[in-house]
Amino acid sequence: YPVEIFACNFNDGMGPADLEAPIKKFNSFADKRGWTEYSAWTLMKYYGGGAQDFDFLWVGVSPSATALGRMQDQWVAEGSKVQAAFDEVSPCGAHANFASLTMQQPPERTIDKLVVSFSDCNMGDGMLFGDVYPAIDEWAKYRKEHGSKAGMWVWFPAYGDGESDFDFKLITAYGNLE
Repeated sequence: YPVEIFACNFNDGMGPADLEAPIKKFNSFADKRGWTEYSAWTLMKYYGGGAQDFDFLWVGVSPSATALGRMQDQWVAEGSKVQAAFDEVSPCGAHANFASLTMQQPPERTIDKLVVSFSDCNMGDGMLFGDVYPAIDEWAKYRKEHGSKAGMWVWFPAYGDGESDFDFKLITAYGNLE
C-alpha cells in the first residue's frame, strides 16, 4: 500500500500544540469529502541526528495508489486554505511517497502514542529484495514468537526521494520505549 510522508519544521515560536488547529481543519476537510481511505499521523522526532533535518513527519496511508491519488487530486484542487493553516505553523520542505510491505502486523491499538523506528537499509552488491526478504521475515517471526507486539514494515522509495542513499526503510512501531 502507498505511504506519503512530509518532513516538516516548526516556524519560530511554534510547537506540537500549534498543530492541533490545522489538524482539526484537515479532519473536517477530509470528512466533508468522505475520505475514508486515508489515515494520517504526526510523528515527533525523539532520537535523531543531523541527517534528519525536520521536527516532525506527517505520515499518510491509503489502501491503494488509486485511493491516495484521488485524495491528492482533491487536496491540490481544494485544500489551499487548509494548507495555509498548516504553513502558518510548519512548512514541509519534503514530500515523498513509498510503497509499503507489511512484515509483522501489530495488534489493534487503542493508544494514541507509539514509538516508531526508521532504519535506512542497503542490500549488498548484486542483491535483490527477494534475497533479503527471507531474513527479514525470519526476524519478524522470531520477534513475534518471543512476545513482541511491534508492527514491522518495509518501505521502498517511489516518488520524491531521489536523493536516497538507501534501498529501503525498515519501520518498526512499538507501544512504548520499554
